Amino acid sequence: MRDPLTGLVNRRGFDEQAVLMAANATLHNRPLALLALDLDHFKRVNDTYGHLAGDRVLAAVADAERNTLRDSDLPARLGGEEFAVLLPDVPAEAAWQAAERIRKAIGAMAVQLDDGQALTQTVSIGIAMFNHGDADLQATQGRADAALYRAKASGRNCCAADDAG
Repeated sequence: MRDPLTGLVNRRGFDEQAVLMAANATLHNRPLALLALDLDHFKRVNDTYGHLAGDRVLAAVADAERNTLRDSDLPARLGGEEFAVLLPDVPAEAAWQAAERIRKAIGAMAVQLDDGQALTQTVSIGIAMFNHGDADLQATQGRADAALYRAKASGRNCCAADDAG
């Protein structure tokens, strides 16, 4: 199941794949990282430039993610300006590095509008590691969301990691 605008997996597809990836990580005792992404001040893009411009930014964000991630990673658009990425076989330090690569790639984008203007966008990212003792990824998602809110509270355009993962 794909998001028609970005071509990324949608929330339903992400949730289905997440169950399988968490089970695989537990079975093989491998790390699994979850990134929660939220575009900073995205409502302003839609309000100022219109939804077509917003759609172009969302598609460009998806491209930046795809160009930054490995084939085994699972990027998804959960809805609106919310994205998530599952990183299998990635320990905490490498998850931080992947999040920073994504953040920098999105920050370096210049989305061209029909009037010649170029829009830039920043993103805040929360990082959490899946605990093998958890039944599913819900607790991990909660920790990634909490880390995301800390990133936003720290001024946005940054990453924050969960300490419990």
